[in-house]
Amino acid sequence: MNNCIICKKEIYVPKSLIHRKKYCSIRCQHIALKKRINRICLLCKKEFEVVPSNKSGIFCSYSCYHNYLLNKRVVKNCIACGRIFEVIHSRKDKSKYCSINCRDIWLNKYLKDSRILWHCDKCSKITSANTINHSCVNSMKGKNHSLETIKLISKRTKEKMDNVELRRYLSLKQKKSQSNPRIRKLNSDKHKELWENKNSVYNSLEYRRKKIIAVLKGLMKRPTSFEQKISDLCFKYSLSFVYRGDGGFLINFKNPDFVNEKDKIVIEVFYSWFKIRDYGSVENYKQFCRKKYESAGWKVIFIDELDLKAKDWELLCLNKIQATLKNGI
Repeated sequence: MNNCIICKKEIYVPKSLIHRKKYCSIRCQHIALKKRINRICLLCKKEFEVVPSNKSGIFCSYSCYHNYLLNKRVVKNCIACGRIFEVIHSRKDKSKYCSINCRDIWLNKYLKDSRILWHCDKCSKITSANTINHSCVNSMKGKNHSLETIKLISKRTKEKMDNVELRRYLSLKQKKSQSNPRIRKLNSDKHKELWENKNSVYNSLEYRRKKIIAVLKGLMKRPTSFEQKISDLCFKYSLSFVYRGDGGFLINFKNPDFVNEKDKIVIEVFYSWFKIRDYGSVENYKQFCRKKYESAGWKVIFIDELDLKAKDWELLCLNKIQATLKNGI
């Protein structure tokens, strides 16, 4: 027979477990395994138990915690009106004003904020133009004030707005209008009419050229690995081809990869899978490029991934380029 360590109840224990059986039940075992340390409450000085990991447990209950915060308040002076007010200890360094109204008046007077001061027609109080906590201002945007005062406030507020706030206001207004389905429908119809009109800005060659350059600059910010190979080859053998695949050079609205402006020859470097996906076949892509370049008096050289992945790729590409330069084919 053994006695339980927790409840002191007698328990029957076999001889084989006499040195291991210490508890009468699982409940007593859980109570024994829970490690507790004793602490004294900071407010009521009452002793209580906490787990060792709870390092911040210095109060025995929530009521003691709240009473401690209420008793430990800091007295401060409002920097706007001089009135004495109390704050909790954690805000002793941050709190400077006794109310939102005092904060707005201080910011307008000393920090030159975009908000302005005005006199209320009803109670003759001085307040800020956008303070909604003023007793006379309600949700109807100054319903209790005269129309002249409201117009004056609106005019002065717009004048005091700096460029950053004005841009933010206009962007928010534009987003709200874009979310309206009726306005979106009107804008869509308007742009459709402009696209159909042949004399509009959208159909001018200059607009199309600028639009394509902008799109290409966004898509191609650096040469691909294949284009880099051809660029290194041209530099190595002093070939007069310059990389222009960044969208800065167009021929009939088509941007070539490499350009020789002296002999009017361009090089197109491509991967066949993408051209089959976009044009149906590689031949269709080559016909499209020839039509664009040859109509403007340019010759074109095509180099695909098979040429660049070959062991003697430098010799293959060099022969293609030199043959075109010599024979004009």
